[in-house]
Amino acid sequence: MASSGRAVFGHAVMGGVLTAFVEAVAATVRGGDLAPVVFVYTLGLMAPILFGFAILISQVSQFCSAHLDEGAYRFSVAVAFGGGVAALTTFAVRPVGAAASPVVALSGLCGAALAFRALRRIRLVVPRWSVRVLLMSLPAATWGLFSLYDLSPPPLPFFAACLIAAFAAASFLPSRWAIALGERWGFVAVIGVLASAAGITLATFDGQNAAAEMINRHGFVATRLVSVWQSLADRDRDGFSTILGGGDCDDSNPKVGPAECAMRTGKEREDSPRRHGNTEGTREDKRTGAGPDAGVLPIAGEKPNIILITVDAMRADHLGVYGYARPTSPNLDRFARDHAVVFKWAFAADTKTKPSVPALFAGRYASTLNWTKPRYVPLRPGNRLIAERLREAGYHTAGIATHTYFAKYNHINQGFEHWDTSLVSTDDEVAFGRPTSHLVTDKLLAYLASPKRPARPLFLWAHYFDPHQKYLAHPEFASFGARTIDRYDQEIAFTDKHLGRLFDALARRADWGRTIVVVTADHGEAFGEHGHRFHGETLHNEQLRVPLIFRVPGELPRVVDRPVSLIDIAPTLAFHAGLPRDPLFHGTNLFESNAAIRPVFAELLPENHIQGQKAMIDGAFKLIYHEARNSFVMFNYVVDPAEKKNLVRSDAARFASMRGTLLKWTTGLPKWSEMGEPP
Repeated sequence: MASSGRAVFGHAVMGGVLTAFVEAVAATVRGGDLAPVVFVYTLGLMAPILFGFAILISQVSQFCSAHLDEGAYRFSVAVAFGGGVAALTTFAVRPVGAAASPVVALSGLCGAALAFRALRRIRLVVPRWSVRVLLMSLPAATWGLFSLYDLSPPPLPFFAACLIAAFAAASFLPSRWAIALGERWGFVAVIGVLASAAGITLATFDGQNAAAEMINRHGFVATRLVSVWQSLADRDRDGFSTILGGGDCDDSNPKVGPAECAMRTGKEREDSPRRHGNTEGTREDKRTGAGPDAGVLPIAGEKPNIILITVDAMRADHLGVYGYARPTSPNLDRFARDHAVVFKWAFAADTKTKPSVPALFAGRYASTLNWTKPRYVPLRPGNRLIAERLREAGYHTAGIATHTYFAKYNHINQGFEHWDTSLVSTDDEVAFGRPTSHLVTDKLLAYLASPKRPARPLFLWAHYFDPHQKYLAHPEFASFGARTIDRYDQEIAFTDKHLGRLFDALARRADWGRTIVVVTADHGEAFGEHGHRFHGETLHNEQLRVPLIFRVPGELPRVVDRPVSLIDIAPTLAFHAGLPRDPLFHGTNLFESNAAIRPVFAELLPENHIQGQKAMIDGAFKLIYHEARNSFVMFNYVVDPAEKKNLVRSDAARFASMRGTLLKWTTGLPKWSEMGEPP
């Protein structure tokens, strides 16, 4: 290697090592005092990418070195150092970033050579401080790229602050250190250290040990690299790996994953029937008789009208009725207080719209539905949705959609006689860039008043979209602030205004005394909690917990404190429509008088870079199982609403019990590979 190539190689390696050190400090500040172990693991996960990138950039630097003077050389070292770190972090988030980062870094390297050559010709001197400014600006630029592409930023601002400090310090490192790493024995030493770190990581990384838990919960680079390497090592493509704590004991069989492996070897293996979601041992699932549920009788006389409202991305704890201090939902609060049963702890079936809404409509867990893989749409016609059941029972069924996902070709409209997609746009700038709540309410009121509507009991569903990102400004409302979460709250307030118009109009109708109204959401929304933004990435409460406000004539307004699931909505509506309980339902009637408190389950189905997760809510406790990592976290979400204190070790007996139930339920769900064509 030429001198410049050796130095650039050394700086790229030092950049990776400093990143691993920062990752270890950032993770252990939140998780404990295992920084050396976390450092070794992080470096081991980075090693192949780091070494390959360092070799590549050093070779390119040789090509450019003929045009580099001392100032340009220092500039190129800065680009190599920062580019190496940027490549590691972006690779860990998206494959596109893996390709883009080296290109950007190498382009900057050669661009620096040409720029300094031009500056030398016009006799401009580039001061040393400019290199430090460049180094310190790289983290900010990286953070900006994350925001631009809506990627999850580092879970701790501390991580970015440490990188800034590391970059600044690196500008003072003697170049002879970097050159020494590129010499023969230095090069051998680098290979030895990186290979040792990689070997230790591969041999000892277990998703259940303390250091791995810190990385999985509090890391940024390493936690994503775990997913990358597990995916590359997954021979049977079932989403689970035999390495890095993946827990797959049979990588030649896509039907066997970590849960099945644990059930084979654990105490729970005696009784784990595959019952497509209804698992023996859960208290509620045993009631699968064909007759109507015991409990409060349906509304007497003519079948009730049913109005089902879903609001996209509206989390429960941002509504006044659920204790939020801001006045985001005065109309919904009043409606709940005067007319409805409020379910305090309601959970979506998934934290993405595409699985969550069909699960709600079907009364079944999303992974047991028939989908067109791998994007969960179109929904195959063999599924039975609530609109189909109600239509067969004599209802007129109508739906008003607001987003492309609900276009007819995705088959979410199964059973709906009237399906209004006039507000749907295939142009994302239009779909996400205009308010629609006022238009949805206008359409609902017009349809309710239409003389052309059949004179039959009505099932009417509408989906309000505005709280979904992008968060638009509404000048007619007082501003809550300029932050993303402030704009989100204003979107809820805008939607609430037009829900209020609907509630007032319904209360004036002659059929109000036999009208059921349900208001819920398909999932919540995150704003940096647990290192995520938006939704569809975790099963923590900011993304999973949703409002469920149920107005049934004859039911007194009250708050129900037990955990429930949105898959309970379809069985409840079927009951009030006078239909017998269908054994295909996984949910249960929410108003059943003898209902036992039962575990509630939820899923995060895999998609793109998102790996599968399962969750179990039992009373005040929630257990989350990350399938690919074969790791668990457990929280008391009532006393710890932010879900920060992992109770897996401090409450070992409860964890063991919940783990056994969750794994039994998980192994009772069919795998994607088992899903055939609908009957």
